[in-house]
Amino acid sequence: MSESQQDDQISPLDFGKYHTEPQRDHREIKYMPTKLSEPRGSQQYPQHVAVVIDDDTTSNNESRWYAKNNQYKQLIGNERTGFVKKVYSIMIIQLLITMIMCVISYVSIDYRMFQLQHSGYAYLALGIAIFIEVILFCIPKFAWRVPYNYLLLLIFTVCEGYLISNLCSYVFDEYSQNGGYIVLMAASLSLAAVVGLTFYACKTKSDFTTKGALLFMCTTSLLLFGIMAGIYYQNVINLLYSLICSLLFGAYLIYDTQLILGGSTHKLSIDDYIIGSMIIYIDIVYLFAHILMVLIACLR
Repeated sequence: MSESQQDDQISPLDFGKYHTEPQRDHREIKYMPTKLSEPRGSQQYPQHVAVVIDDDTTSNNESRWYAKNNQYKQLIGNERTGFVKKVYSIMIIQLLITMIMCVISYVSIDYRMFQLQHSGYAYLALGIAIFIEVILFCIPKFAWRVPYNYLLLLIFTVCEGYLISNLCSYVFDEYSQNGGYIVLMAASLSLAAVVGLTFYACKTKSDFTTKGALLFMCTTSLLLFGIMAGIYYQNVINLLYSLICSLLFGAYLIYDTQLILGGSTHKLSIDDYIIGSMIIYIDIVYLFAHILMVLIACLR
């Protein structure tokens, strides 16, 4: 009997015994598309990989935070943790240099009187600090190239430290009995604000990195207000100005912290450790300066 005749004799009830469809695995493997502009090391990544790559896979080289880096290196996995530790380690060293200069202004009367009698050096330090900041932002290759980036950051830190110590020298001289207590109170309030805002930036689900244009607009408006406050000097106006500046630098602290931690729309790359430490340092020292100015205005 041929096979065709044998199939004809099989009843419909017994058809499933001889003709069964192969079982299919309904579990589907989902592939995540990735666009990697360059290989990491010697390992080449395919166009589609079946693993989940953490953190910076959504970064776009064409829409980086502040400048285009043709050698952009994405941070994957634990690399972001190492980057954050490096940024905050450099920032702590900057704060230590600033604190030492403030202690010198408190201990050494000669150094204090030199700062108060030669105010032109404070303006010179401010100009140098702004110039270096513009270079690091507008010409990023100086921020990415060793040792120029460390040298520029050191000069910037010394200039900013001189400005902060100059402000502390004024407080020590104007309030000879309570000057140290006022500066210590401002430092304590700044420390509490920095810890609280950093914790909020780490835990919040809001993406503050998209608010850069708004913060820049507020900074420009506040700069004009500061010029007018300096021309028409009044205690109430300066108190209001310092309060608004404290709030603004607190917002900048949240914004810059999220840039460093990653996981948001905009973030810093592995080469931006100098930029990261500089912006966090600026937020902290200027927050301290304006809190100190608020205390001074309240004591007048």
